[in-house]
Amino acid sequence: MLNRLAERRSGVWLWLAGYGLLWTLLPLIFNAGLPVDVMEIVAWGREWLSGLYRHPPMKTWLMEMAFQGTGGWLGSAYVLSALAFAAAQLGIFAAIRDVQTRSFAFAAVVLSTLIVYFGVHLPQWNANIAQLPFAALFVLAIWRALDRESAGWWLVTGAAAAGGFLTKYSFALIPLSVALLVLYDPLMRRRIRLVPAGLGVAFTCALIAPNLLWLLNNPEATEAALAANPRLSASGSAMAGLISALTVIGVTVAVAILPAIGVLRGLSARGRVEDANLGRVHMLTRLFGVALFGPIVATIGIAIATGLAIKDHWLIVNFLFVAPWLLMRVRGLSGEIEWTRSGTGFVLACIVVIALVYPVERWSHYWFADGRPVSWTPLMPGEPLATEAKAVWTEALKRAGMPADATVAVVGGGVQAATVANILPERPTWFEHLDTRLSPWVSEDELRRYGVLVVGTADTSSLAGLGLCRFASSDYAWLNGRGGAGLTVRIEAYLPAPVCPAIP
Repeated sequence: MLNRLAERRSGVWLWLAGYGLLWTLLPLIFNAGLPVDVMEIVAWGREWLSGLYRHPPMKTWLMEMAFQGTGGWLGSAYVLSALAFAAAQLGIFAAIRDVQTRSFAFAAVVLSTLIVYFGVHLPQWNANIAQLPFAALFVLAIWRALDRESAGWWLVTGAAAAGGFLTKYSFALIPLSVALLVLYDPLMRRRIRLVPAGLGVAFTCALIAPNLLWLLNNPEATEAALAANPRLSASGSAMAGLISALTVIGVTVAVAILPAIGVLRGLSARGRVEDANLGRVHMLTRLFGVALFGPIVATIGIAIATGLAIKDHWLIVNFLFVAPWLLMRVRGLSGEIEWTRSGTGFVLACIVVIALVYPVERWSHYWFADGRPVSWTPLMPGEPLATEAKAVWTEALKRAGMPADATVAVVGGGVQAATVANILPERPTWFEHLDTRLSPWVSEDELRRYGVLVVGTADTSSLAGLGLCRFASSDYAWLNGRGGAGLTVRIEAYLPAPVCPAIP
C-alpha cells in the first residue's frame, strides 16, 4: 500500500488527508470538551492581540481564522492542528524531493507519523503545534535560497523565521542554529547572497517588531508568564538542571526509536544517487540535522545552567526533523527505496497503537476514579455550563430591572469562564481571573457599563469598587461527558447599580 501511494503524484496528499482525518475524528469522538490550552487560545483569539503574556500571539491569530472560517465551530481546533502537521510534512517532502525521488520524500512523511507526539499531542492546538509549519517552511526556504541562490527564497526564509518566532520565542533556536551552520560550512557560506540574505533578516525584524515593542511596553507580561508557570522559574539547582538535561536526552532518544526501526528494517534500498547530486544531498542532510540537534543541545545547556524544568512536549518542533534526518543520514545516498511488507505492517501497527492510546487515556480517568468526581477539562461538555451561566445572567437582569435581552459583554474567571465565553452566541470577551494584567483589553469603563458574569473561583473584591453588585448566583453541579459527578462551579452575575440589593 505504501509503495503504491509513493508512486502516485497525489500519494502524499492522500496519506496526510487520511492521517489528519484520523486525528480529527478521535478527539471529536472521545472528548466532551476542548483541552485547557485550546479553550484559552480560542478566547484570546477574539481580541486579535499584538502581544500576550503567555507566548506570542500567532497561535491565537491562526485559531481565530479557523474559528471564524468554520462559523464558530470549536472542533476547528482539531482540524487546524491536522492542517499544521500536514503543511509541515509537505514542506519536508518538497525539500527532499529537490534531491531525491518521490518515494524517498514520501517515506520521510510516513516515518514522521511514528513519532508519538504527532499523534496523542496533535489535537491539542497550542504554541508547540503551531510552530510546525513555520519550522518546515524555514528549512525548505533556506535550503532553496542556498541551493538555487534565489533572492525570493531568502525573503520566504525571513517570513518563516518571523512566523515561528511569533508562535513561540524559543523557536529562535532553530534559525540561530541553522545560521551558525551556514556561516561555518564553506559550501553553504559561498552560496550566501548578501543583499537578499540581508533583506531576509530585515524582513524578519520588521515582522516581529510590533510584538517586541509590545514586550518592551508591557514588562508585567513577563512577570505574569512566570507566575502562571512555575516551570519557567529557574531554580539554579545543579541537580534540577542535570535531571532536566537527562530528560531532554532521554525523550529525544525515545522519540527516534520507532522511526529508526522503520528506516533500518522497513525499507529496502538499491542504486546510488548521481555523483553530481552528492553535495546537495549532504547539504540538506546537515540542515535537517542542525535544525534537530542545535536547539536540543542549546536546551540542554540552558537546563544545566539554570535548573529550568523542561517539559517534553516543548521539544515537539525539533522532533519534526527526526524522521527526515534519520532517513537522509542512513539512506540518503540510495538511488531508490521501497517499503518492505514487514515495514508497511510495522508503520500501520504503530499508528493503530498510538491512536488507541488517545481514547484509553480519556477512559482511564473514569476507570480509576474509584467513586471520586471526574472533572478533567477535555471530558467536560461546555454547552450545559454555558446554558446555566446564561440563565444566571438572565435572572440577574430581571432582578436589576434591565432589558432581558441585554447580552453578556464580559465573562470573568479561569478556564471555565473561557469555556462559557467561547460558547455563548454573543461571544463575550474573557476577563482572565479578573486581572487586568492578564486581560488588558478589558477596561474599567466597560465593566461599569455592562457588568460581568463570573464563572468559577475568582477574587471578586475589586468589583464593588466599580459600582457593580451581585444580582444572581448559582452553585452549578457540572456533570462530565458520561453524565457523572464532575465539578461544582460557582456562577455569579454582577451588574451596575447605585445600591446593592440583598441577594443570597
